[in-house]
Amino acid sequence: MSDFAAVGLLMALGMLASCAFFFIHIHVGRRRDAIVSGVRDGVLMSVHERRLEFYREWLISATALFVFQAIIFTGWMLMAGSIDSNLAKVYAYLCAFFGFSGVVGAAYQGVLGYVQIASALRQAEAD
Repeated sequence: MSDFAAVGLLMALGMLASCAFFFIHIHVGRRRDAIVSGVRDGVLMSVHERRLEFYREWLISATALFVFQAIIFTGWMLMAGSIDSNLAKVYAYLCAFFGFSGVVGAAYQGVLGYVQIASALRQAEAD
């Protein structure tokens, strides 16, 4: 693969990863806020509805965010291994590093969101 094609492909993958990350990240945050507050689109939700929303929407979306970031990271690592030029290879590994930070960030967001939602649901059940 030529340097130009490799860098172009890495940049395209980076743009796709960034756009998808922010779209999924916003969706996960909105679902979390609705579950924690108990209000979705201005309508109060019961504890049962909040728990269903957690399992149907938030958990699946948070997992998808993590898996997507892991796929992007893996793609960058595989591309780095197939590039001949040292300069392009360094760029690929740099992209992979930022991809790995996306994986760590998605896992961190998932764990903190889970703890926050579980706490809010326990508190709502106690009330």
